[in-house]
Amino acid sequence: MHCGASILMPQRPVHSAPSVRSSRSAARHWRASTSLPSTSQPGRVDYLLLQSRIGRDERALKLAARQWREAAPLVPFAPTLLAMFERRQRVEPLDAELAARDLAALARDLTTSLPRRAIAGGVKKTLANRAAQFTGALRKSLDAWFTFYDGYDPQFSWWVGAPYKDVTAALDRYGAYLREELVGIRRDDRDTIAGDPVGRDAIVESLAGELIPYTPEELIEIANREYAWCEREMLRASRDAGFGGDWRKALEHVKTRYVAPGAQPALVKQLAIEAGEYVTRNNLVTVPPLARDTWRMIMMTPERQRINPFFTGGEAISVSFPVAAMTDEQKRMSLRGNNRHFARATVFHDPKSGSWGGRSGMK
Repeated sequence: MHCGASILMPQRPVHSAPSVRSSRSAARHWRASTSLPSTSQPGRVDYLLLQSRIGRDERALKLAARQWREAAPLVPFAPTLLAMFERRQRVEPLDAELAARDLAALARDLTTSLPRRAIAGGVKKTLANRAAQFTGALRKSLDAWFTFYDGYDPQFSWWVGAPYKDVTAALDRYGAYLREELVGIRRDDRDTIAGDPVGRDAIVESLAGELIPYTPEELIEIANREYAWCEREMLRASRDAGFGGDWRKALEHVKTRYVAPGAQPALVKQLAIEAGEYVTRNNLVTVPPLARDTWRMIMMTPERQRINPFFTGGEAISVSFPVAAMTDEQKRMSLRGNNRHFARATVFHDPKSGSWGGRSGMK
């Protein structure tokens, strides 16, 4: 989603008012100047898909703008920085002395009065965490702004060098203050996830954007019904495996059936070949030679495994398995979560819906 002078970070865009207005204006202009084509069915499909995508992006921008407005009192310095970033994007002449003065004032405010105002406001943890993410995004964009001029403009380097160091250090301290003091997440805590509920209306809009004709409540009802089926099947499998009605004990047994360290890539390759042969032999789908020959495998990093402990697909299947640098607890968790049987389900899913189906024309 591109909207002029936007600052993007994972699931947390920061938009200035002009860029938001520009994006919404562009969306309105597109709707007013286009209509459903009457030429070909593919053309009509493309139009409807594009219309859906524009609507989805517009709703996402609306939600991002609302989330920004709610957290804005905690980042009152943002308009100053956003204005500087936008002027750079438009390549307007820079007054280095004025920029230095603005940054110095911002650093003083961040160091003195801003934390006290945040405490006095009785801030919700969700808003404090959102403000911390916004602060981090602004910090990164400030780095890019500084790099654009530094060394290329002698006046800029002379005036702005010191205030820039002061304000980046102040932004880092303020972001840490928001996370640690207001949200309650320690600096060395890499496991806690602070949620930020978007509300039912935003979920309904997201479902509509994906052309899913169900309400959240209906989806929960479907999920409960499907989970009841899963429990019945787990009980049946548990009895077949000799564990009676204790399916949890059977599941724990399954988790111990993993391959030795270093053997996971071979297992994944074997399962991928089996999956391709199965769908081909039963004439379920056509796997083009290009899809088969360009399918690749990479190993997932330990950092990614902290938030995504199983395989992922796409142009290549990313394999989760322990690495030497992990703690003993992390290694055993990864082994148990990527055992032979779990890997079978994951590998069968990823090539078909990932690189084979989505990238190389599986039919």
